[in-house]
Amino acid sequence: MIQRFRSVRGMTLIEIVIASVLLSILAMMSLVSIQASGTQAHMTSNRADIYRRGNSTIVRLERELEGGSYTGQDNAVGTYNVGPQTVNFLAAGSAGCTAIQFDKITGYDAVANAQTTGATVIYAFEPADVADGDNDGLVSEFRLVRVSNGVKVTIQDNILATGQPGIPSGVAVASPTFLLTAPSNLQITFSLGTVVGFAGGQRTLTATTVTRNLNLRNLNQ
Repeated sequence: MIQRFRSVRGMTLIEIVIASVLLSILAMMSLVSIQASGTQAHMTSNRADIYRRGNSTIVRLERELEGGSYTGQDNAVGTYNVGPQTVNFLAAGSAGCTAIQFDKITGYDAVANAQTTGATVIYAFEPADVADGDNDGLVSEFRLVRVSNGVKVTIQDNILATGQPGIPSGVAVASPTFLLTAPSNLQITFSLGTVVGFAGGQRTLTATTVTRNLNLRNLNQ
């Protein structure tokens, strides 16, 4: 009985090499796609975070600023004097105001038919350290502080400003200001940012500007 054997052809070395190269290319394309998706998700998450921080800061200010007692339009906003922790008042409508001052309402005096006030409160955009204290590559940042009875509390840090060193070109930011307009409208503007990575040897910064208009009900005209 004669047995016939069929020859089974295997893959040649060249075919194996070609297959390996194709698999490597597919794997690399998949990795690049995953990395791009991860970077985009990271940037989106950071944008959402700074937007949330900006709005939570405004909400914190809103109740006190709208319920505070103000002497008048020319005695409400101005520039912040860091040393003595005072406000150099400017006329309503002046640009570049970095602070607002008011008295906390503590009750109502029926005899005097007037509101009673307590401690003076100042909210101010204060220059932070010139050095890069938080190691984010940005210097000369601002922080929003609340000052009352000699006690200073930081409400929000990492606030950016126009022309600030270290901000990449193409990233739009606004200088932090309190702008008092007639008749009793207060416009608060500030920008927050965070570094999300590096590209081409340059830091990638995402920033958002928060602007809110508040009605100062107790502002005397």
